Amino acid sequence: TILHVGKHTTGHSHPVSEVYFFVEGRGEIELDGKRKGVRSKDIVPIMPDEFHRVYNTSKKDLVFVCVFEKYGERG
Repeated sequence: TILHVGKHTTGHSHPVSEVYFFVEGRGEIELDGKRKGVRSKDIVPIMPDEFHRVYNTSKKDLVFVCVFEKYGERG
């Protein structure tokens, strides 16, 4: 995902775990209502049913990769 300056993802949760790998840039991730800073080389695990959203709070694109377990018709 390439998240442009000032943008954020649609917040969501799902019944499987997920891992976010931040590749480039800086921003914040919200986990169950609490936000914390992220930057390139950070890895953030997301637990099943944990609400999460990513914010680009910098002046450059924020690039990250999400990996999650297969569920339903996804994966």
